[in-house]
Amino acid sequence: MTAPCKNCPEREIGCHSMCDRYIRYAKQREKIREKRMQEQLADPTVFLSESAKKVKWDLYKKRRK
Repeated sequence: MTAPCKNCPEREIGCHSMCDRYIRYAKQREKIREKRMQEQLADPTVFLSESAKKVKWDLYKKRRK
């Protein structure tokens, strides 16, 4: 999915807040992001991998002290 800003002749500084095409694009991206987050929350392997990363990071921090 390519942002509508690419090669846009009307592009200027700060146009994201006024551009209807970009606002629609941002809403669509947010829906995709929310769907992806819901899928990740429902998947137990993602939970376990995140927990493992947290444990490893905590051990790393303890060793550095």
